[in-house]
This record gives sequence, C-alpha cells and structure tokens, in this order.
Amino acid sequence: SKLLKMMQIRSGGNRKAKFVCAFVAYSPSGEEHVIETEFEGEISQKVSGKSGFGYDPVFIPKGETKTLSDLGAAFKNQHSHRAQAIHALKAVFQSQKD
Repeated sequence: SKLLKMMQIRSGGNRKAKFVCAFVAYSPSGEEHVIETEFEGEISQKVSGKSGFGYDPVFIPKGETKTLSDLGAAFKNQHSHRAQAIHALKAVFQSQKD
C-alpha cells in the first residue's frame, strides 16, 4: 500500500486516522440540515483483508483490533462515517415527522 510506504518514511509513531463525512440536506420546508460525522481509528502496520476498497485493508477502527476490510461489509455498513451520517440524517427527518 502506498500509504504504508509513506508512513514508513515519516518519523514518529502517530498512526491515528479518521474518515469524515458531511451531508447537507434540505427538508421539504426548505430548512437546511448539516450533518458531519467522524470514524476514528488508526493505520495498521500491514495490509489485511480482501473486502472493501480504498483504505479498508489498512484502517483499524477505534476499539477494534482488525482492519475494516477484515471486519467486513456488515460492520462497515453499520459503523462507518457514512453510516453514522445517514443515521443522524434519518433521526433529524424522523423528529420533524413527529
């Protein structure tokens, strides 16, 4: 992985990483809703796993010991930055219905 090679060159031990997702949506009444979420973790020492794409084989979510690729699509679809943003957006629109 190009990212792992770049991190070998870089001095220091900081392997922290995060994905960020931002959504902007408008309600039928024209109200703007801005949702920003973060998915924190760290970069692994080696590539691991075959599922997913991009940085999934080298990204270890906070609180986990396996890469996102190893954890699989079901985990990613429930916990990723995009999933968090969609859940937050659904909650906003659900609260407006009530």
